Amino acid sequence: MSLLCYEVHRDGHGDVRDRIEAAVVDFYRRRRSLPAVVVVHPSEADAAEAALKALDLKKVRVEPSGGCLVPEVWLGWEDA
Repeated sequence: MSLLCYEVHRDGHGDVRDRIEAAVVDFYRRRRSLPAVVVVHPSEADAAEAALKALDLKKVRVEPSGGCLVPEVWLGWEDA
């Protein structure tokens, strides 16, 4: 059974694309893999989809969550 785990990036600098890019670069540097999901505030979901497409990260899905604050980006991965 695998669990979906999240890490929260609270940088808050720049627009949603800048925040996603910085979070994914940091995540990849430490884990040598891409996250399965990017969680953002619902008001940023469309911009996050566009950002992932522009960054050629089409396999990473976006999930909006009201619990995620606007300056935050949550990255999720499957943990065995």
